[in-house]
Amino acid sequence: MAGVIRTQWSGSTQSESLSLTYSSDGKVLEEKNVGSNYTGYQYAYDATGNLVEKREYYDGILESVVYYAYDDKVLTSAYCEDSEGEKVFECRIQNGLVMEKVFFDYESEYGYRYEYDKNNNLTKTTFYFEGEDTP
Repeated sequence: MAGVIRTQWSGSTQSESLSLTYSSDGKVLEEKNVGSNYTGYQYAYDATGNLVEKREYYDGILESVVYYAYDDKVLTSAYCEDSEGEKVFECRIQNGLVMEKVFFDYESEYGYRYEYDKNNNLTKTTFYFEGEDTP
């Protein structure tokens, strides 16, 4: 199953067409920019339907892979590696919710901390740099 959607950014004349490929059970397997030299994403799922990999390509070259792990249907781990196996980011997860997303580069560490209400709705996102005093 495949489809094409067209998106346009608010207040802009720039637009982009995306080609989406779905599995027989309706999961997105591939998302790519129409007319590009393969720029987009590929998705992989485990036998129970959990997303386990998201591969990002730019001009046909693998840029990064995000890996996800679960205990049954509860997310327990998520991290990203670049095409050379270097860690780009990792998520700190509690009760299936991403509490923090930490990015790594050559010089520093930075990230986002997330807070949720009692119904698991995201209520606050805080950006921080390594070494900053953060709540």
